[in-house]
Amino acid sequence: MIKQKLQYVGSEEGKLIAFRQFVQSGIKPPILIFVQSIERAKELFRELVYDGLNVDVIHSERTRAARDAIVAGFRGGKVWVLIATELMARGIDFRAVNLVINYDFPQSVQSYIHRIGRTGRAGRIGEAITYFTKDDAVYLKR
Repeated sequence: MIKQKLQYVGSEEGKLIAFRQFVQSGIKPPILIFVQSIERAKELFRELVYDGLNVDVIHSERTRAARDAIVAGFRGGKVWVLIATELMARGIDFRAVNLVINYDFPQSVQSYIHRIGRTGRAGRIGEAITYFTKDDAVYLKR
């Protein structure tokens, strides 16, 4: 039930370029973006806020109340794009995610399965896009 796409973006800068091009072609929220660290989540959030997207970020440095409000906003359609670290998203059930983007390449098969499993639930068709750079090539063989 999940359409999967692997997209070569060349470099780290290519990830942001690829995402911006994707947005320009038209998006169908809600979209969940996975990154490897809190720092990466904050950095991407600043870029996408600047682009004018309805975006938020969830990570462990946020208070419990803030995280609950973010999840409610995402579920309610107020937040179109949610940036999350994998660890933070593990305990949250997202039912109607249309697209998962692996902005940072998953470090294991289990991580990949967990991430893309956030879309295509309850009989719905989902989509997953994984960006990769030349530095991620070693993980492709796993």
